[in-house]
Amino acid sequence: MNTHRQTIKSLLWRSALLMMPILRMMYLLLLPFYRILWAVYTYSGARHIREMAQYKSRSGPDYKPSPTLVLWVVGIYLGLHGIATNRYEAALDRAENRMSAVVSQLSTNNEQAFKNLIGQIPDIQQKKTPLEPNVLWPFQVLENLSCLIKDKEVSGGMEEESTWKSRFGCLIDGVKGNFVLVSLLYEEPNPEILDWSRKTIETWRGRSMAGASLTSVNLSGANLKQANLSGAYLGQADLFRAYLNQANLSGAQLRRTILFHANLNRANLSGADLYGANLAWASLIGADLSQATLWETNLSGANLREADLSGAGLKKANLFGANLGTANLSGANLYRANLSRTALEEANFSGAYLGHADLADSSGWKRIKSIEKANVLGVKNAPEGFQAWARGNGAVEMAVNDWLAFTKNASP
Repeated sequence: MNTHRQTIKSLLWRSALLMMPILRMMYLLLLPFYRILWAVYTYSGARHIREMAQYKSRSGPDYKPSPTLVLWVVGIYLGLHGIATNRYEAALDRAENRMSAVVSQLSTNNEQAFKNLIGQIPDIQQKKTPLEPNVLWPFQVLENLSCLIKDKEVSGGMEEESTWKSRFGCLIDGVKGNFVLVSLLYEEPNPEILDWSRKTIETWRGRSMAGASLTSVNLSGANLKQANLSGAYLGQADLFRAYLNQANLSGAQLRRTILFHANLNRANLSGADLYGANLAWASLIGADLSQATLWETNLSGANLREADLSGAGLKKANLFGANLGTANLSGANLYRANLSRTALEEANFSGAYLGHADLADSSGWKRIKSIEKANVLGVKNAPEGFQAWARGNGAVEMAVNDWLAFTKNASP
């Protein structure tokens, strides 16, 4: 029996000796985690909360009060969030009440009253509200930190890195709401009101909005197919990617309006004022722009195939890379217009004024349908042989007054 006991003790001692290095290693590995947990427990305020729930003397010589900074920070943050939320909801309620009042009256049979109500929408859109606060915003941004770790894009053997703006901008992509301090300090037009007002105008696009005052209205992405906006005031409006197929905008005031990437196929823009408007990459296939004012208008990359630009004022307009195939530009004023890299196949330039226009790298000029009586005096960067070809097809090079007299006398 004693022999068995001694054997067991010997085995236990050997096992203990073997386990000591393993236990020591485990201790060394777990010690950092323990210290981290202790630090979190102490500095997060959890220790303070536990002590507040216990009967314990805090006047002892060895007592050290626990830190409460985190509790203060969290408390202040939540308090600020409450204030920001109340400000946001109060401002949003005021805007929603006003928008509701307008929407509820749009069914009126009085056309002028209807237009007056529609005319209130831009003002409602422009009313600024605090940004919507999100209490979890810091944590949601942290979740998106992985977007900063982006591989370099390889293009044609050249490495290109995204700009810092786009890289840091990805942090807030998909994060709803805003940081509390941002909500308290900044205001902007409310996205919910903007969306509601856009949908309202889309719903009522079947009724005439001719002559309506919609200056600075935001209708980006709106579906306004066949809408009647003739004579409407849409100066400085945002119609980015708006769908205006077959819409009636004749005589409309669209000065400095954003129509970037808008669809204006077969739209009626005759006599419209588009001074300084942005129509870059817009689709204007078959659109009627006769007698329209397009001074300093950005039409770069626009598709103007089959468009009617007869008598249009295109002074200093930017038509870089535009498609003017089969377009009618008879009698148009293209003084100092940028026609570089423009497609000109089958375009009609009869009686047009092309003085000092830039024709660098324009294509299809030998297949221009008509250039008779057009004035090509001082055209810049014209393709080799263009001016001789133009003169041979009825174009002239005259001073403005002489050319005007010439065209007047030549008229039947």
